[in-house]
Amino acid sequence: MDEKTLVKVLAGSLEMAGWLVLPEFGVGSYEGFKKVDVTAFKWKNDVEVEVVPFECKCQKTARESFLAALGQAVEYQRFFPEVFIVTQNGEFFPDQKSILEKLGLGLMMINEQEERELVVAPSIKENSLFDESLFSDQVRNRAVLLLVFNELFPEAQKKGYFGGQNRGELWIYNKPIGDVQFRAWTGIGSDSYLGINIEAVELIRNITRNMDVDQLLEVFGKLPPEYTVDLGERATIKDKSGHPILLDRQKGSVPIEGSIFESHTFSESGFPACNLTKEQIQKEIIERSKTLNYFTHLLIDKKVWEAKSKLTQDQYFKEILKAKETLDEVYNRLTHWSE
Repeated sequence: MDEKTLVKVLAGSLEMAGWLVLPEFGVGSYEGFKKVDVTAFKWKNDVEVEVVPFECKCQKTARESFLAALGQAVEYQRFFPEVFIVTQNGEFFPDQKSILEKLGLGLMMINEQEERELVVAPSIKENSLFDESLFSDQVRNRAVLLLVFNELFPEAQKKGYFGGQNRGELWIYNKPIGDVQFRAWTGIGSDSYLGINIEAVELIRNITRNMDVDQLLEVFGKLPPEYTVDLGERATIKDKSGHPILLDRQKGSVPIEGSIFESHTFSESGFPACNLTKEQIQKEIIERSKTLNYFTHLLIDKKVWEAKSKLTQDQYFKEILKAKETLDEVYNRLTHWSE
């Protein structure tokens, strides 16, 4: 038995029970970002989301695992109303029950032979450390975006197209990097966005070789002004072989210096797609993409709701569906030109 097995069995059980599951969901603590081993998401009702984190540990004994997980589990109680510790199956001591009750934690033990979890302490009392504002700022909006995006693209999360855990962000895609993607993004205290993402310079170059600029100008011109375009790159250095490698894996893309996108950022605003001219497309996208390194991406983006929005599940879905349908023609053209 090891921690990887714990996570696998737990995640499978949660998914069978109808939860959406992510590994390594990041929250910002006093010591930087911490990544919860397994976090489960579902709608609690029409307006509330239910998010449950599980801190998994597998030491020599179940008791040692329990004690090893305790500190992180308590820290997560500030962000989540319920928190579970997960260990391998083993002896459960009376003092553990007392600790769980006093702290308001839950405990699960994994039975590897039967590949199921045993709920040892299911009744979690009031979590006195829980901070509703931290849940609202750091958890709720990402949970909503994750659930709504996966309602729109049911296969997305199942294939693991997500990232940004180390920065407390959520990036989720309908296809893997290397394809033209629909992608959604939000971060801690940030608004939520849906857009078309192309995150490989060779793919961008292939599209620009095949595309009809007049057709692209036409479909861009149909977009409302809040749909924006950005071309950016991530900072790189060259390795001993002369190949570019990321300078800092924790940092995202930044607009190209000297371009019309320079005053914009990928998470907030960009250049209105409908305002691009034929000359700007040729100069700022086609010509610039010929000289950029691999860590480049092109993004056509739209804010779908603000960080503090309190909509119903149906309203959230309608907002993201409307944005997706508005972008469908651009997405289909770019996908065709990428082939």
